[in-house]
Amino acid sequence: MTQLNLAAESPVPEDTTSKPVYGNKFQRAIRMFSDVFVPILPVLVATGLFMGLRGLLTQEAVLGVFGMTPDDIPNQLLLFTQILTDTAFAFLPALVCWSTFKNFGGSPVIGIVLALFVLGPILHTVENVVLYAVEGLLTLPFGIGGLLYGGSGQLLGIFGIHHILNFLEISMLANDGWNYLNPIGTCGNVAQAGAVLAVAIKALSAKTKQVASPSCLSALLGITEPAVFGVNLRFVKPFIMAMIGGGGGFLASLLGLRATGMPITGIPGTLLYLNEQLPFYILVNVVAFAVAFVLTYFFGFHSKMENQA
Repeated sequence: MTQLNLAAESPVPEDTTSKPVYGNKFQRAIRMFSDVFVPILPVLVATGLFMGLRGLLTQEAVLGVFGMTPDDIPNQLLLFTQILTDTAFAFLPALVCWSTFKNFGGSPVIGIVLALFVLGPILHTVENVVLYAVEGLLTLPFGIGGLLYGGSGQLLGIFGIHHILNFLEISMLANDGWNYLNPIGTCGNVAQAGAVLAVAIKALSAKTKQVASPSCLSALLGITEPAVFGVNLRFVKPFIMAMIGGGGGFLASLLGLRATGMPITGIPGTLLYLNEQLPFYILVNVVAFAVAFVLTYFFGFHSKMENQA
């Protein structure tokens, strides 16, 4: 009986098999935020690559090589490609809601309805504030506006409010035929590519490499969501290094770069600078890419971070 009582009163051993918690509260919050995008990354990578390819092949300059014009492309073919590429990004808020509620528990349908009726109006107000703020930044002298927007513009993409800037680009093109925002914004996109390539090279995990490598190409084609949510934001520091590289918008602003259209960036964006500006466009993108790559490679990422993410 004594032995039975002692056994009954003995403390239950702690569970030592649970997964250890890494990082501070901020890092865990970022990791939780990134986990929401993990299930939808494959579709973002695939459609991002296809969207960049479509944007490249449908440009007038490229079609002219084959003796064609945009009018020669059948409407049915354009519609088919738009369905393939635009659906995932058009319904991205719904996909994010679905993944969020699935990740934290709850009904994805209720979550989607709350994106539409509660957060939707709030974010629309935020978008308008951002629109006026960016428009004011571009008027700052000495390239300061290019530095600030080039470095911080990718933050807008995290919250999905960057599309509101399309109205600003349309307004610029309508007023004097030039787009002053594109050469600054493209620096942020290319910088994300530079940072994610550094991660792809240094990473030891095959899973990280599988996500990072195609994300680099996608970002160079102007679609940064896979690089941001799949890699750079997940590890935090690469995203910060990409923001620093995006500050190359300072150089774009100083050089007075201006695009002839929208909304392509990166490699396809060269088609908007087929004039005396092309060497300078290539220069600012190389600078943004190189700065982000070097900073990430030497200071922003090491293989131990893979165990903490």
